[in-house]
Amino acid sequence: MSDAKDTFKYHLKVGKKTVHRGICYDLEQREVAHQREFPGSRIVQVGRRTTRDAALKWEGKGGHRAYRAPYVSGRTVNRGAVRVFLRNLVVVVVWCAAGWWLSRLWVPAGRVGLFDAVMGAILILAVVMFLWGVGFFAREKFNHLFPKKER
Repeated sequence: MSDAKDTFKYHLKVGKKTVHRGICYDLEQREVAHQREFPGSRIVQVGRRTTRDAALKWEGKGGHRAYRAPYVSGRTVNRGAVRVFLRNLVVVVVWCAAGWWLSRLWVPAGRVGLFDAVMGAILILAVVMFLWGVGFFAREKFNHLFPKKER
């Protein structure tokens, strides 16, 4: 066992995304080595220098920060994922309801099925995307009329 605190723990980031986690003795040298595979990346040191044994243990656990658990401890279900699933389910139901309402225009009364509702939702989505695209291109064409606000 080594008692010398000579090992760094680091996250390699491209933008805000962590693309690699690891340990090394020299951060600058390791960053240069990573630049070949991930151009434009940077190394962010995690914590203080530590012993090689502690760093290997940290790396074996996935290299996550101790104060940021990758899951909510004590719960078996990730509530954020459930919330996103329910929100997406509501969006799909609303789109199908709107499609069902729209499909009544071309389907005889009382004959509207799930397929017609989905086709109506796709038609509405296509129209919305078309209008959004027209607005986007108009904004690009008339950029001088819509100056960007600086934050």
